[in-house]
Amino acid sequence: MSGMFVVCHMLASLDGKIDGAFFGAAEAAPASRAYGELRKYYGCQATLYGTTTMLGGYADGRVNSLPAAENPLPKEDWVNVKGRDMGNFIVSVDPKGELAFSSHISEKKGREPAHIIEALTEQASPEYLAYLREKGVSYVFAGQETLDCCWRSCTAFLASKS
Repeated sequence: MSGMFVVCHMLASLDGKIDGAFFGAAEAAPASRAYGELRKYYGCQATLYGTTTMLGGYADGRVNSLPAAENPLPKEDWVNVKGRDMGNFIVSVDPKGELAFSSHISEKKGREPAHIIEALTEQASPEYLAYLREKGVSYVFAGQETLDCCWRSCTAFLASKS
């Protein structure tokens, strides 16, 4: 398929839960496989996760205290060019800027390595921006206090690959 498009694609239990121990049950394996096959069919280049999902298996917890920023960074999008060329991305919706990462690459069993892009609001501290740059995690700003349709920023990031 050519051009950009959005696929809303979730795996949930019959009672609407999107997380839980039930995903580890043998009975869930066929649904998990079908979920992965559908993702491959559409050729999804990026996956969007919220803070809670990121804490559940993609991030390294929450950041603790960060050293004071000597030269505060401007609140503008930043792209790690090494990550931009990966071709597979995880967009992390983290309005306040509180997730910790050991690297700009997420490597989860059964998934291709993906470059992490943080979707932030202006609540993110200058110290957190410096932290993300140190780790090589790209970030985009998508609102002042609440997320304001990050799609425009994220698509601009993905379009900058070409």
